[in-house]
Amino acid sequence: MKFEMGQQPTRSAPDRRVVDLALASAIAMVAFFAMGNAHAKDPGTPTAEHLGLTPAYLQGEWCQTHIQFPKERTEENTPYRWDPDGTYATRGAATAPMQSGFFYLYKPEGKIKLATIAGFFKVKSVKPDAFVLDVFGDMHFRRGPCK
Repeated sequence: MKFEMGQQPTRSAPDRRVVDLALASAIAMVAFFAMGNAHAKDPGTPTAEHLGLTPAYLQGEWCQTHIQFPKERTEENTPYRWDPDGTYATRGAATAPMQSGFFYLYKPEGKIKLATIAGFFKVKSVKPDAFVLDVFGDMHFRRGPCK
């Protein structure tokens, strides 16, 4: 193709099949990254819910009693209220009022995310009236109000 001085090359419209293929590829990539590694999860790997940490189990008042570190224990006595809609309420300081509407999410491999604390935490144990999350130490919860 020859061009005269000052003449701009013209582009023809892309083939519709190329556009459709590019769009389908983009959608597939977005879906792949949105799913994360959920598709690779081993069906035998327990989730937090399979370990017993279900919304029905959590519902009601709980006290996050303490955090157990390897060489020390820190008393917390932080109240939590888990609601039927899958949210929870807690307070940020001992004198602060309870704030509600915080979310929690389950992740494969027995992990849970609490909106008020960064990161996913491994569910270490679940008993009828107590559970432990592995955070930066063992975070202990007991059913009922804090004392």
